[in-house]
Amino acid sequence: MKKNRIFSVLAIVIAFLMGFTFVACSSDDDENGNNNGKIDPSTIATSSLIAYFPFEDNGVDQIASLSPAAQPNVSYVTGRRGKAYQGAENAYFLYNLSSSSKLATMTQGFTVSAWIKPTKVYGDPVPMIFQIGKTSDHFWGNLTWMQERAGNATDGAAIDSCYYKFCFQAGGATQWLADGFWKKFIPNTWQHITLSYDGATSQFSVYINGVLYPERSKVLENAGNLTFSEADKMVIGGWLTKILDNATDAWMGWFKGNLDELRIYNKGLTATEVKNLYDAEVTQIN
Repeated sequence: MKKNRIFSVLAIVIAFLMGFTFVACSSDDDENGNNNGKIDPSTIATSSLIAYFPFEDNGVDQIASLSPAAQPNVSYVTGRRGKAYQGAENAYFLYNLSSSSKLATMTQGFTVSAWIKPTKVYGDPVPMIFQIGKTSDHFWGNLTWMQERAGNATDGAAIDSCYYKFCFQAGGATQWLADGFWKKFIPNTWQHITLSYDGATSQFSVYINGVLYPERSKVLENAGNLTFSEADKMVIGGWLTKILDNATDAWMGWFKGNLDELRIYNKGLTATEVKNLYDAEVTQIN
């Protein structure tokens, strides 16, 4: 009987020690690569990712080490992952692009994705979010994403809405998309927006939080591959024609919301890749 009791006590002690060792090893695993379920978004479509701006107290691209040539009045706030860019009046990032830059030479398609928290816009001005410019056309450039005016302060349909416009050069013409997104894009709220174009199929797609927005996704007839030219500048937060040409048009405004985790790909991501990217982004939220 006494031997059985001794063996029982020994069994309990051994089990306790084995359990402690397992827990300790598990903790070490978390510190050495488990990451508690976090997924690095940069592992999605890595070979096509040509620019990544995390806005961690700077505007440097983490892929090609592209640094802003000018960044007046720029500030940062808490974002979705670490910090985020805080837009403001006369605040912007301006970049010089070489003729060999992957941002200047995209042909097969593109994807632009970011966490965005826009302000409400009533009437003028129209904020510029992001633009790859063009030497001979500082107005619309090669690729442009802007926040559009949403009616006026007395328009009930616009009170809790905003929408975006998007244009780019493909098939030798300006392709206009993403007009009139009522009740889909919400001001003063973080949303993950992905804008994608596949030159092989002429398919333009819009995703909100990883989900396709079919009403504003469409095949552009005979658009084909991108036809970027003279892509010498890129800007975040303001209109190139205001920055470079001192344009005074009252309707052209500065982006005054927040932008975080801006990623640019040189192909149109598939729906699966967009969903995987969003799922990975969610694991990184502050």
